[in-house]
Amino acid sequence: MAETISIKFRRSDDYQLETYGKDVHRALDKLAGGAAKWDLTKGHGVARLGRGRGRIERHEDGPEIVNLVITELPNYIAAITGLVSLWWSRPRKSKAKDKTGLSVRVGDFTIEAPLADKASVNRAIAVLKAVGKGK
Repeated sequence: MAETISIKFRRSDDYQLETYGKDVHRALDKLAGGAAKWDLTKGHGVARLGRGRGRIERHEDGPEIVNLVITELPNYIAAITGLVSLWWSRPRKSKAKDKTGLSVRVGDFTIEAPLADKASVNRAIAVLKAVGKGK
C-alpha cells in the first residue's frame, strides 16, 4: 500500500463554515475541481481529489486533505501551499485569541505547525514543498 499524507487546517476563533472566508472557499473549490464537485450528503462537504483516493473534507474547525498518496502530492503542492497562506490570512474575529495552524501526517509521523506569523507560514510551506519533493 502506498504511503499517504493528510493535511488538517485548524483554527479556534470560529466554528462556522462560512467564516473560512471567500478566498479559502474559492481555493477549496478550485482544488476540488469546481464547486459542483462537493458531495454535501456527508457533513459539510467532501470532494475527491482527481481520480485517486485523496479527498478534501470541510469541517467546522478547518478543512482537511486526507488519504492523498504521497507520490501525488507534487500535483497539488502549489494549490495546497497557496491554501496555507490563505488560511493564515483569512478574516478572523480575533487574531490574538485564534490558534491557527495545520497538522501534516505521513503514516504514523505528524508535524504540528502553528501559523502565528508570516515566518511560521513560510516554514510550513517549505516543509510541505520538501515533502512533495521527497526530501
